[in-house]
Amino acid sequence: MQASLKYLSPKLESKAQALALLGKTKLFELMTENDDDLVELADGGTVAGMTLDDIDRMTSRELKAALREARETNAAQQRVLADKNEKIDSLSTKLEKKSRIQPPKPDEEVKKLRAAVTALSTEAESAITVRLFSAFETLCAYCAEKQIDTPKDFMAGLVCELEYAARSLRSTFDLPDTPTGNAAPAWLTEPVPEIDRQEA
Repeated sequence: MQASLKYLSPKLESKAQALALLGKTKLFELMTENDDDLVELADGGTVAGMTLDDIDRMTSRELKAALREARETNAAQQRVLADKNEKIDSLSTKLEKKSRIQPPKPDEEVKKLRAAVTALSTEAESAITVRLFSAFETLCAYCAEKQIDTPKDFMAGLVCELEYAARSLRSTFDLPDTPTGNAAPAWLTEPVPEIDRQEA
């Protein structure tokens, strides 16, 4: 009854015929997905990085595992984002309290602010280069093991969101493409060391 109400809702009623090709068991697995996402799936889009054809080729058990994996990955990303926002809010609160209690010397305050911002940047970079990289590896390995297509559109979409966020920061604060002068990090300005081929 719940499935009937779900798939005969105003948004999904016109897509019910396309979705019905997946069979009752798979439709049950997809019940918890958002109506808009299911409409997109029926129109040739994806749900959790999977197209209608991908889902049709999968077993119900594989679909359940893939949906669970996608939810866990999304939940992990949300936790990282929430943790980052909490730290930013905490930092803002602390800085506001400090400024009300005793105005610090400008140079000292800049140093503290730069250290705090650097810590946030390092954490964000770690989330991308370590956590997200690991999550992508896990997803690719699972797809390879189950012999299903790697959801590259889904992965590319996440990377595009990160790139958009970076471009927004650059645009909002009018930042140059490459840091110059004393602001440039050592890894950008130092020459690449020669490899000792004898040691190699």
